[in-house]
Amino acid sequence: MDRRKFLRVTAGAAASVGATGGIGACTPRLEGGERWLDVRALFPIDDQTIHLSGMLLAPHPVPVANAVARHREALDLDPAGYVEERDGELKDRARRTAARYMGVEKEDVALTDSTTTGIGLVYAGVQVRSGQELLTTDQDYSATHRALEFRSLRNGAPIRQLRLFDGMGSPNPDAIVDRIISAVNDSTRVLALTWVHSGTGLKLPVKALAERLEEQNRDRSPADRALLCLDGVHGFGVEDEDISDLGCDFFFAGTHKWIFAPRGTGVLWGRPAVQDQVRPTIPTFIRDGSWGARLSPGGFKAFEHQWSMPEAFAFHDAVGGRAEIQGRIHALATQLKEGLAAMNGVVVHTPLERELSSGIVCFDVDGTSPEEVVERLSERRIVASVTPYARQHARFSPGLMNTDEEIERALTAVRGLL
Repeated sequence: MDRRKFLRVTAGAAASVGATGGIGACTPRLEGGERWLDVRALFPIDDQTIHLSGMLLAPHPVPVANAVARHREALDLDPAGYVEERDGELKDRARRTAARYMGVEKEDVALTDSTTTGIGLVYAGVQVRSGQELLTTDQDYSATHRALEFRSLRNGAPIRQLRLFDGMGSPNPDAIVDRIISAVNDSTRVLALTWVHSGTGLKLPVKALAERLEEQNRDRSPADRALLCLDGVHGFGVEDEDISDLGCDFFFAGTHKWIFAPRGTGVLWGRPAVQDQVRPTIPTFIRDGSWGARLSPGGFKAFEHQWSMPEAFAFHDAVGGRAEIQGRIHALATQLKEGLAAMNGVVVHTPLERELSSGIVCFDVDGTSPEEVVERLSERRIVASVTPYARQHARFSPGLMNTDEEIERALTAVRGLL
């Protein structure tokens, strides 16, 4: 039996055994010098294609796929009975394992369908009085901008967009913090930001931002404080951070990207001290009475996907945990950034410093549009993407399914475009 087949069989057996056990039972522990090749083998992706767009939608590793299949089979055999018997227990398990990975309490975690769902729930439910404003940046994702527009339509709260880069020169943490905090005023109620920007790969210094914002909030009442709301999807599953330590008030992220959870899953976290400032929008089916339960949208959904979220968090634990995964993804991204930056005719837009970047690498090739770069790479069976913003760039996002050799092949392909 070859190594790939062996690992798949092993992972499938472990996932089956782990169905009713602790999360550590769901995935075999992978160790040793060839560990990252072993990790790659747990993704059933096409070996002839180099996948460098996992930040859009990631494949399910084998233990996650097995969990989905197991729950789907049980649902097909007895849909009403299985939901009635297991739904409460399995949703509780999903919230508990997500909270453990995030470094927070289960009661403060809601289950959502995506980052966009979390964005919509927070900005629809946040309490905004007359005279208070909503502040974001021109670099934030369209879902943030639209959700704030919807919120503004409800009570006329003005929206202000900060131009994040004008006059900043080369990004540095202090300049970023100063520029954002200087835009906050006494009427700012929501500060809507993104942890890692998908349009440039910039990682905001969220902790420093939160510390400065807390200085402005120190003498404000709960109803007047500026709430730091963070789209965290492209840091979640890459960065080794307890979410409670970031300093944000609300955090939302899909888990079907860097976490490798089933498609159509996500989490929303609220800091206990400010949870009463965001009220539910969609009725829940979870009955434990906590804020996280009340913010979890009810309704019938892809139960087998939501119930299989714990296997994704177990997968992260099994391949080394947050710190080692952060090191691996940063190493691959650095390999890409340094290789691209060394090419005449290529401009890298993602900061080279790890302090200001994560797993997304954005670049341009002189004389070639981003769309053409991605198309020509696709002809070489390398999957990249184009940033969906006014200023477009070509984009790589290396992940755990990638090898060092694949990164070199991608760099060679870019050289071939020059």
